Amino acid sequence: MTDKLFFTSEVIGDKYSTDPDSAGKSRKFYAKYWENTLSPNCTDYSTAGKAIYRGDTTISFNTIAGSVLRLVMTADMPQGSFARLQAIQSSELITDDLKRQFTEFQKLYHSLANFLPLPDDKWHRHTNMNTAKGASAAYHDFPDLFYQAVHDQVFGGPNAVVTEPVFTTNKSLAYFKRFNGQWRQFVEQNYLQDFFTDDTYNEFIRLAPTDTDIVLYRARKVVTPMDRENGMAYAQYFLTTAMTILNNRASRLADSKK
Repeated sequence: MTDKLFFTSEVIGDKYSTDPDSAGKSRKFYAKYWENTLSPNCTDYSTAGKAIYRGDTTISFNTIAGSVLRLVMTADMPQGSFARLQAIQSSELITDDLKRQFTEFQKLYHSLANFLPLPDDKWHRHTNMNTAKGASAAYHDFPDLFYQAVHDQVFGGPNAVVTEPVFTTNKSLAYFKRFNGQWRQFVEQNYLQDFFTDDTYNEFIRLAPTDTDIVLYRARKVVTPMDRENGMAYAQYFLTTAMTILNNRASRLADSKK
């Protein structure tokens, strides 16, 4: 029996991949939990560009960490989640409580509770769903924005208008076909129930910022005290919400195979 801790423990890159969401432990996870939906074979979740599917980290650490570091006017943006966490920890303008939350989330961010497999394809915004979610200004790596687009454009019925190019590739179409045109099936077979406020899966729990929230995707020459206060408050909301979702998803994953 696999308990919740198995899904919330940090996954470390290994000989299979330096990316935790494509490490050996992650590939075994996908092959077991998506065996009937996608594939029971670990090799089908292997090296980028050579696999049918590849793991994606659902909720991003770097987007919100980058915003907070820009709010405190960090001169050179560190690359990678651990380097950004170190910069956050060393800032005197970030509260101890927010630092604690970032530390907790940085570990949970690289856990099985935050991973799921997506179709693998050429690493380009128009061909790879992982890249589109992370690189497009339409989503900024917020899962509620990306999967809302999936809901509306892929599972929106015969009159749905598809404007997202990555949804129209042969590999994406083959992937979506696995869910028989059913949004409920897509959500439940990807263990995404905990991202919603309702059991019809029509309303996402909000992670993306509203029009009044301050999130900095690029550096500003001036950051006012009000901007900083607003942005820090949003970061605290985001981290609290993200960790609640992932802890709930971990429990769901643990219970699903009992």
